[in-house]
Amino acid sequence: MALEPIYEQDFLDCSYGFRTGRSAHQALQALWKQTMAMGGGWIVEVDIQKFFDTLDKAQLREFLQRRVRDGVLLRLIGKWLNAGVLEEGTLTKPEAGTPQGGVISPLLANIYLHYVLDIWFKEEVQPRLRGRAFLIRYADDFVMGFACEEDARRVLEVLPKRFGKFGLTLHPDKTRLVPFNKPSLQDQERQSRPGTFDLLGSRTSGACRVGVFGWSSRGRLAADSAGRSRGSPTGAGGISISRWPNSAADWGKSCGVISPITASPGIWKPCNGSTGR
Repeated sequence: MALEPIYEQDFLDCSYGFRTGRSAHQALQALWKQTMAMGGGWIVEVDIQKFFDTLDKAQLREFLQRRVRDGVLLRLIGKWLNAGVLEEGTLTKPEAGTPQGGVISPLLANIYLHYVLDIWFKEEVQPRLRGRAFLIRYADDFVMGFACEEDARRVLEVLPKRFGKFGLTLHPDKTRLVPFNKPSLQDQERQSRPGTFDLLGSRTSGACRVGVFGWSSRGRLAADSAGRSRGSPTGAGGISISRWPNSAADWGKSCGVISPITASPGIWKPCNGSTGR
């Protein structure tokens, strides 16, 4: 496709969907690594309502014109966007959105959110934050991670305005802030656990074993991305897996201290020296 080489130069590392050499498994791996590097944090889980149906065609054309100068190619894309949908013998031509299932729709979605979300987050949001933050996006499915609760709440507050500017609406119930910190001693005594969030159909929850903070994911995709399963089938093809820091430095970060221990991947050891699986 003629557009892919153009935009592969522009797309940011936070984008994983429908790109050559990138996959949903890599998105989950990146999410795990960045969350553990921060020792947990605050996760903003976002759901865009009917993204492919409500995408603003005029705004998409404006985005395309920033990089594409070939008038023939632009007209071809315009014809594709204006193509009708035939359902039960009735032809309709929606004023917004891209044809779902069309071969070019995933790329157009990436282009749209590259400008609406990715660049905005990198150039305007991150420089204004007090702590570390990251974005992981697969097409229109994405989460944001923040080390500071105040940063997370500020971004969550402005997100609907940002997306509304480009004709998109966030689901009010499915867009939420999830605490994903290592439980305090009081929380552990009360058996209180970090919250859960979803990305690409994999439900992720925090967990703590004798001071070591890790996470558990449920879903076939999560198990595939981990490369192994430490659980048992959880119904309907789902698999539950647990992931824990694999290096001494990572364990030290999770516990809040630097521990001199070493171990092999797949074994977790808390900072007090005891071992377990």
